[in-house]
Amino acid sequence: MNCLVRFRPSARFPTAGERGHLLVRAALLTACLALTGCVAIGATIAGLGFSNQIGAIQYRTFTEPLPRVSRATVAAFKRMALKLDTVEQTKTGELIKGTAADRKFEVELEALTVSTTRMRAMAKNQLGVIVDASTAQEIIRQAEKALAPEQKEPTKKRVSSVREPVRQPES
Repeated sequence: MNCLVRFRPSARFPTAGERGHLLVRAALLTACLALTGCVAIGATIAGLGFSNQIGAIQYRTFTEPLPRVSRATVAAFKRMALKLDTVEQTKTGELIKGTAADRKFEVELEALTVSTTRMRAMAKNQLGVIVDASTAQEIIRQAEKALAPEQKEPTKKRVSSVREPVRQPES
């Protein structure tokens, strides 16, 4: 937009209509000068919103086969008391969906190899806007916990450090 206003000096005083046009031109010039940085500001705001959307999606790659990660994810949903809605098969793996309160959860599992699975977790509000990175991250943590092998405490044997002398029967 060309923000330059052509000024024509005249010897006579401008009429009411001309004054109105002059005021409109002055207002446009002022607006053009004042708004020159707004495109950059708008792009920055849009960029921040976009990075927030991307940042709320959590990723994790497991060195585990897809069926095992899927069972761990379902266990994570149960442990967190999230309602499991569907488990859908996709071209590359599974899509697990659930709900709780005012949130919708999606966990996409993708088999990268036979023994490597990538998890993408996100939490959305009812409008579909990705909003909750911490809950998405917690779903991944709980799945990790479910995948961890159970570590049983070793049974402790009581071993005496002092040997008692063997008594000889008296004859």
